[in-house]
Amino acid sequence: MTQQHSIAQRVAPEFQPLAEAVVTILQQLPGYGRDQQDIEAAANEVLAEVQQEQPEPGQLRRGVAMLKGFLFPIAKEAATEEARQLAQQGLDHISAAIGSVL
Repeated sequence: MTQQHSIAQRVAPEFQPLAEAVVTILQQLPGYGRDQQDIEAAANEVLAEVQQEQPEPGQLRRGVAMLKGFLFPIAKEAATEEARQLAQQGLDHISAAIGSVL
């Protein structure tokens, strides 16, 4: 929660849902089972951008697309139901959040 709180202080209100969704994805990282480094890198890229004074929409779209690209196969093909559900939740949250700001 500390990471989420410290990020929330540096993010404009309209980007809060996206930042929260990405932090949740990072917190659930061990549950995905694969592509953890790639997911973490994409998530950190999105978080870095939303903390800018004026986030660049193109950079956000690119980072979110990368994140979704890593989560989608896990949501469809992961070895465990838990990993599939976590990935699907991550996709749902990030899709809803990005839709509200871009």
